[in-house]
Amino acid sequence: MVEPCKAFKTHKKQVEIARKKLVESDSTQLAEFFKLLAGETRINILLALSETELCVCDLSDALNMSHFHHFNSAIGFKKPKKAILHR
Repeated sequence: MVEPCKAFKTHKKQVEIARKKLVESDSTQLAEFFKLLAGETRINILLALSETELCVCDLSDALNMSHFHHFNSAIGFKKPKKAILHR
């Protein structure tokens, strides 16, 4: 349980620590990474790949997507050029 702040003032040491972390971090890069995970299909791909290696054929079948086109469209790819084993 988090205790409510009873001081009604800022805690300078904690604020300095937080500000230092914000300056040191590359929040733009981190935000771009999390954008990649946006969407249920992409999360399901990660979950499936966390269990085993799968090619696009296997991924589309595991996700009940009938064609490569639908699968590739869902994750933002245009045309599959060769078989790739994803890890």
